[in-house]
Amino acid sequence: MRMNLKSVSYLIMGTALLLSNTAIAQTAKDLFLDKCAVCHGADGHAKTGMGRKSKTVDVVEAVKKSSEEQMRKIVDEGKPPYMDAWGKQYSKEQVKGLVEYFRSLAK
Repeated sequence: MRMNLKSVSYLIMGTALLLSNTAIAQTAKDLFLDKCAVCHGADGHAKTGMGRKSKTVDVVEAVKKSSEEQMRKIVDEGKPPYMDAWGKQYSKEQVKGLVEYFRSLAK
């Protein structure tokens, strides 16, 4: 089978796009587990020592009360005194991924 340069380029671009989408999803979960789970818990139910101390809201309750946009704002700006602002440390795509992952825990 003979492939021309254009076909090979499309194949490479398609593979890169698929891998980047998978990497973004994995990165959101990794960021959540690394930065958020200490309070929110790996399952999102906030049943951790720090979650209890800071009165962190269960993910199901947070999703019921907050829009995706409101949740992005909280991730961007933080919620003092316990939740750090992540907007300067993470890209808009990473923040969006974190919120999407957080919201997926409520399903």
